[in-house]
Amino acid sequence: MVREAGRRFARRLAGHAGGSVAVEFALVLPLMLILYLCAFVLSDMIAANRKVTIAARTLTDLATRYSALSLTSTDTNAIAPILAAGQQVMYPYSSTNTFVRISQVCASSTSATTVTVSWSQTSTGANARTANSTFTVGSGLFATGTCQIMGEVTYAYTPIFFTHTGATVYLTDTIYMTPRLSASIPLS
Repeated sequence: MVREAGRRFARRLAGHAGGSVAVEFALVLPLMLILYLCAFVLSDMIAANRKVTIAARTLTDLATRYSALSLTSTDTNAIAPILAAGQQVMYPYSSTNTFVRISQVCASSTSATTVTVSWSQTSTGANARTANSTFTVGSGLFATGTCQIMGEVTYAYTPIFFTHTGATVYLTDTIYMTPRLSASIPLS
């Protein structure tokens, strides 16, 4: 009799699936939340990386529109507003986490892969490239004896949900453009 009642109870319990759905949902919910948060952070990081590329392009494009640039802030061809524009493009991301550098680099007359820095300026005043220093670039980027403007933007991206873990990713982009109005752009 007890065994028969136990069997009937087991059959009745097996026939009700409502409780099992709730248990399955409770098991899957944390995984779904983690996937959602990771997808949000990844899409935000992709958006920030796109802003870095747009800022580098804007910075370099603005500089190539002049035949000469000035360090004097009152001149119409001042370099300071160009550097500030590079940081402003990063909005809504923090401009304090953004490093902007613009330089003119010229290929030597004998090698198109070895370039020399003519001048360099940054948004912070620190970490500018040293004038007359050289570095190597990929082949096909420069013709021998030509100059280009190099815009560099670096953004220290910290995911919103991981701010206390120190998980900072540095997003960076470098863009080269040929001056439009002259062979090179002097900075004075």
